[in-house]
Amino acid sequence: RSDESIVVYFNNVIFNNIDFIPFVEISLEENISYINSNNSEKYIAFTYDDGPSDYTLELLDVLEKHNSSANFFVVGNRIKGKEDIISKIYNSNSEISSHGYTHSNFKTMTDEEISNELNSTNIIFNSITGDKIKYVRPPYGEYNDTLTTYGYNIILWNIDSKDWLIKDSDKIYNNVIKNACDGCIVLMHDSYDKTLEATKKS
Repeated sequence: RSDESIVVYFNNVIFNNIDFIPFVEISLEENISYINSNNSEKYIAFTYDDGPSDYTLELLDVLEKHNSSANFFVVGNRIKGKEDIISKIYNSNSEISSHGYTHSNFKTMTDEEISNELNSTNIIFNSITGDKIKYVRPPYGEYNDTLTTYGYNIILWNIDSKDWLIKDSDKIYNNVIKNACDGCIVLMHDSYDKTLEATKKS
């Protein structure tokens, strides 16, 4: 949250015997505080993989119209020609993260290949923004211990919208709504027009 502290949110599904969401603040000065949020605020994280695409900017506009944000996990070799999209996301309230350079399975790669996937995407991102990528989502959610050594935060998901499979905006929307929970991370893709339509329904 700031240079002085780290905030950790827990998914309330884990805590079946209590009626509030734990909120823990870990101070870098080694002071630990516990706050009972009493469900006063609930959070769900929207994430979009496989961009940037022809739908990304409109999707970003929809999110900002509703005072929302998301994390866009971009594929490095899809950025060329869409540098303006990266800049627009970077200068918004949303986040850009890495989905590798070629959308290949990290679990089947050598250490050198994984390094190339991460570094190539980060170099392109840095050339556009002057910043570094902080988060990575391995394609297919597959990775080995090598990925944990590069200093990125690895972000997976616990709600799959299945937009990659069903290509139906109503079903995509319903898949998210029926499984929504405080602290959940939703997997979607900004490369499908039906995902854009589903987001507009939110």
